[in-house]
Order: sequence, then C-alpha cells, then structure tokens
Amino acid sequence: NTLCYLTLTHMSILLNSTVTGKQLNCVTGPDEMAVAGLAMGSHGAIGSTYNVQPKLNVAMHQAFRKGDVNAATELQVMFL
Repeated sequence: NTLCYLTLTHMSILLNSTVTGKQLNCVTGPDEMAVAGLAMGSHGAIGSTYNVQPKLNVAMHQAFRKGDVNAATELQVMFL
C-alpha cells in the first residue's frame, strides 16, 4: 500500500511517513528546493528547469546519491 499525500513542507513528508509507517512517493516542487527535498527523503523533483537542462539535473541527482551534497548543491545553483 502506498499513501498519497500532498504537503507544503518537507517536514510534513518526514513526519507523516514516520507516523503512518506507510511508504510515500514524494517529490519536491521548486527548483531551489531539490537538494533539500532529497535530503528530507523526497524521491525526485518537479521543477520548471529540469526538462530544459536534463544533464545538469541528472548530475545533481547522481552527486546526491553518491553522498556528495556539496557538489549536488553547486549543481542545483546552476539551475537558478
């Protein structure tokens, strides 16, 4: 079972997944929140620049998955 939930804050995502014990598939909205969203447990992001800069987006996600949050953050800033 997957719980669908719409929230305005990443803390809400974390708290609801902890309280309900359900698996959440969450995405972050604003481009400038992508790395913060990943750090809070989101599975991806829906932003306005990702489709026009896909290589940069993939590089940001790869850096984060490798644990290099600084590199991911630097790449995220390049979107803005």
